[in-house]
Amino acid sequence: DYEDGEEHQFSILSMTDPEEVIRECNNVLNLYPQNFLALSCRSLGFIKLERWTFAIEDAKRAIEVNPRYKWPYYHLGYASYRNLDFELALKSLSQVLKLDSHLVEGYCRRAQLYYHLHRYEQASKDLKIAIGKTQSYSARYLIGKIYFQRNKISDSLNTFSLLLRIDRRD
Repeated sequence: DYEDGEEHQFSILSMTDPEEVIRECNNVLNLYPQNFLALSCRSLGFIKLERWTFAIEDAKRAIEVNPRYKWPYYHLGYASYRNLDFELALKSLSQVLKLDSHLVEGYCRRAQLYYHLHRYEQASKDLKIAIGKTQSYSARYLIGKIYFQRNKISDSLNTFSLLLRIDRRD
């Protein structure tokens, strides 16, 4: 008995094999077809396998079941970005940040999207927010690239020199 799947989610999240995650989520969904946690976890499993269409479908279903749960929006944003649907990616990543304004990963992911779209001002803004919340190596690296792209060489060099002092864990 999965108690609506909630406690089973923790064991699913500890699994490292995406195929195993998908199988376990299928087991939960066979019992509880509207379980948004299992849908969200399965979406992540599909992301790890780079099966973008399936990841997008599960994330959308999870959002339909529980529109207040942030992770399906994050999964939808990432999978849509990788599936080259930039409009949906931007909409989804913006929504996840409305639900959780402290989610550093959301700011970094949306900044990557803005950077890809050559919207450097928005990317810089998101990265500065992320850096303000954490000492993110990835965020500082991307903001250094943005400064360089915009011919702000001294800002770029200052940012990259800071990277040498940050312990790279992300």
